[in-house]
Amino acid sequence: MMGESLDTKGFRATYVLLPDDDEDAVVAGVIFADQKTYSANAHDPATEAWYGRFRALLEDDPDWTDGDWVSFLSTR
Repeated sequence: MMGESLDTKGFRATYVLLPDDDEDAVVAGVIFADQKTYSANAHDPATEAWYGRFRALLEDDPDWTDGDWVSFLSTR
């Protein structure tokens, strides 16, 4: 399901972390070009329909954290 919206305007990437210390947890980071395209996607009825199908697969509601991803490059 995570690959169904790869052509969404402003979508850049999804990163998924599977924590070593919790086999039942998944942390996903979804990256958009900017706040405007993220917000448009979040309020799109097609996104809401997709989320309904996705939520049915989860035991609990996910925690959401909005913010900016920042990358720091190392020269090592």
